Amino acid sequence: GGLDFKTQAPPGSRIRVRLLDRVVVANQSMPVIGVVARDFIHEDSVAVPEGSKLFGDVSFDGDERAQITWKTIQMSDGRERPFSAIGVGND
Repeated sequence: GGLDFKTQAPPGSRIRVRLLDRVVVANQSMPVIGVVARDFIHEDSVAVPEGSKLFGDVSFDGDERAQITWKTIQMSDGRERPFSAIGVGND
């Protein structure tokens, strides 16, 4: 059986996201919105379309680096669903 991307993606999947607005990271968690910068393809089809919005929180992790936790995705057609992922930088 194949993977049902409606509920999960393979570990290590990378979806390119750009932040919608400038984010100021403080000692407390702050809301953040990202936009999918490029279609995410899985098993030869678009699993997450470009332009979908991700909603989450940004805070400091234990190493004083900003960490984004994504919680909800709004697909380009307006449908929303829970989404669980962390944001990582290119480094």
